[in-house]
Amino acid sequence: MPRRRSRKPPKRVASVNNFVLRYNHVHILGSALKHGATTSDIWHAVSYFISQYEIGQSDVADRILIIGPKSDGMIVEILGVLGSDETLTVFHCMQLRPYWIKVLKENQ
Repeated sequence: MPRRRSRKPPKRVASVNNFVLRYNHVHILGSALKHGATTSDIWHAVSYFISQYEIGQSDVADRILIIGPKSDGMIVEILGVLGSDETLTVFHCMQLRPYWIKVLKENQ
């Protein structure tokens, strides 16, 4: 099945105001590992993030974009869902793409 090429940017991207944002638990799904990142890479990027953004189409953001370095220094994008009990479920992790750089520049 061919991959979908056209993606519309999210309607809303807002910076997370809390500089120190810690989670009660980080749950990493298998889909987050399919681009070659390991669980320790994801933990490192979440712990030492550069920036975090709420991504959603409503006033309550349902997804979080985390930009941070892996342990080898490569900058990755991490997408996750923040639960009501402050549990972060990570479902995507890969090298930061120009797509997100463009979206983030437009929403500054």
